[in-house]
This record gives sequence, structure tokens and C-alpha cells, in this order.
Amino acid sequence: MSITEFIQLNNINAYTLYPLGIEGYAYLKEDALCIVKYLRDNSFPITGGDVYTIIKGKICHSEGYNGWFCDRLQDEPWDDYVQRSYEITYKYINNYSTPFSLFIRKKNVFNISYVESPNDYNDNYLLVNKVLAKWNPLNVPQDMANYEYLSYVPYIVDSMDDRNKLRSCLLSILRAMGFDKETIYSKSEGIDKIIEELSRNWVPVI
Repeated sequence: MSITEFIQLNNINAYTLYPLGIEGYAYLKEDALCIVKYLRDNSFPITGGDVYTIIKGKICHSEGYNGWFCDRLQDEPWDDYVQRSYEITYKYINNYSTPFSLFIRKKNVFNISYVESPNDYNDNYLLVNKVLAKWNPLNVPQDMANYEYLSYVPYIVDSMDDRNKLRSCLLSILRAMGFDKETIYSKSEGIDKIIEELSRNWVPVI
């Protein structure tokens, strides 16, 4: 059973992140915990995730851009990584709360990033996330930058076979973040440096 089939079978509501320029969905706490258990049971490690808030039907970033991440340790067995990432994720989501307000009714939803097999997770995945965190176009605090850009990593990995494709991908990411043309142009030098760094350190996957 695929993750999509699991979500449909369990009538889980998926909140699209498209209004924020992000491909993917977020889920209410109980649904997110249900998905986390499914990922563990199917040996899918969780690389991290982000918290979003729904206020008056509008989805937005959580205050402080909250989230978590879990990288695979060096030489860590796949099954151990699956279990450890599950425990970190379950604890984070289950314990997450925000101060109650009589005046603002809001719901927290969680986006979950994961990989399906060891072949999908390699040093390049870590490299891309590290480079994005260092670039940090949103200028979030550095500890947050380590997980803020996780949802963009797969798109960059898929674009590494062609420099023009990679540049187009990075520009699309900036547009998705809401930057205007002038700001994107001012960050073009940073994009060139990212392409060089990724190309220089990229490990060919056989």
C-alpha cells in the first residue's frame, strides 16, 4: 500500500502547502502521528518536517518557522535510522503545542519529509541540505535553517544532471518563497556559488 493509498483509506485530511509555494501537504497532529507510524512500519525513515498554522482557513508558516530534522548517522544501519527518526518525529509532533488564545483560533499542521529506500538517501541528500542551510535565502536563524529547506532537497537532487536545469530549479524555489524579480536578481550571484559548490562536491550515484 502506498502512502497516498494509506491516507485515502484512513480518510486523512491533507492541507495543501501550494499557497506558500511549496509542493506537498501538511496534516493535523493525530493524522500526522498515524502517518509517522505507517512510515516506520514500512521502513521509511523520516528526514524531518515543518510546522504550519491554519488561521481563519488560511495556511501560513508557524511563528518561528518551527520544525525538526533527523539526519542518518555515519554507518548507521537502515533499520536503526528508521526507528530513531520515528522516535524523534513522534515525540516532536506529540509534544508540540502553542499558547491558547481566546481571540485567535488556529490549528497546527505538520509536513513530513521521508525517503523510501537506501538508494534514495545518500551523501548528496545531506550535501544539498547543508548547502541550502548555508545559503539560507529566508535568513531564518541558523539552527532553523538546518530543516527549513528540507522540502526543496528532492527537487534539487533531481536537477543535478544539468546545470541549466539546476539554475532553473533554484530560481523556481526563490519564486516559490515569494521573492520579487529584483530580489531574485540580487541573489543570482549566490545561485552561481551554490551550483559551483554542489557540482564540486557531488558524488555520482551508480
